[in-house]
Amino acid sequence: MSKGPLTRRFFCLAICILLCTIVYPSQGSEEKAAPKAVSAGMKLPQFTLNVPSSEKEQQYLGLKNPKPFSLSEIPAKLIVLEIFSIYCPHCRKQAPQLNKLYKLIQQDPKLSQEIKMIAVAAAADQSKTDKWKETFHIPFPVLADKDTEIWKKFGQPGVPYTLVVSTCGTVLSDHAGATEDVEKLFRHIKKLNEQK
Repeated sequence: MSKGPLTRRFFCLAICILLCTIVYPSQGSEEKAAPKAVSAGMKLPQFTLNVPSSEKEQQYLGLKNPKPFSLSEIPAKLIVLEIFSIYCPHCRKQAPQLNKLYKLIQQDPKLSQEIKMIAVAAAADQSKTDKWKETFHIPFPVLADKDTEIWKKFGQPGVPYTLVVSTCGTVLSDHAGATEDVEKLFRHIKKLNEQK
């Protein structure tokens, strides 16, 4: 047997174990050891994202230059930012829910201009995130965080982790875990948008 497939299986298993320990920390673990995840009321850390390769997604985000960008460059009032992992079963459950949220936002002409959605895949390259988009029919940008730099800057939160942020960088809302009630989340985001 060649070492290639065995090495890939070991790597995937190691990633799954790592993510499970993040999402479900052991009862005896010290909370002081884990960094505090970015949450409501906090300012986002500084980071940039690679511009989506799709021209349609660049237009959706209102990006004018094909270079790495920050959230402040998106001409919107709010951004729904999802941090997830392609290896996470809870993230698989979340994907259709986010598609529903996107559709609810897009159905309202005003909200579709004022609220944008982006997902960031921790520990995945762009080819894997593209496959994720294809598999789950994701209609909004899904960008790679191959070396987990963004995930680490966000305090290594359990995934999926959904944030609603203003383009000036303030976290207005956060939710750990899969979203059970999309309609409720939509109403909450709509209310936050009205307050901006």
